[in-house]
Amino acid sequence: YCDEDGSAKEGPSLLLCMKPYKSEADAHLYYGSARIDPKWDQNCPMKPIKDAIFGTWVSGACVALESAFE
Repeated sequence: YCDEDGSAKEGPSLLLCMKPYKSEADAHLYYGSARIDPKWDQNCPMKPIKDAIFGTWVSGACVALESAFE
């Protein structure tokens, strides 16, 4: 995920982008997984990424992913 404004300011989402390791045993723990917990709103930690957006690295910068549902 990316910080809201792409900066490295202090805060819960200062790590700009990450690529989580997924395995069959822990696939339910990561956002964006096809196997996301059906009770994600209760079981997934939201505060650590409260000002984050999902993104990817493009030419050395973290760029937000486009919505698939717009």
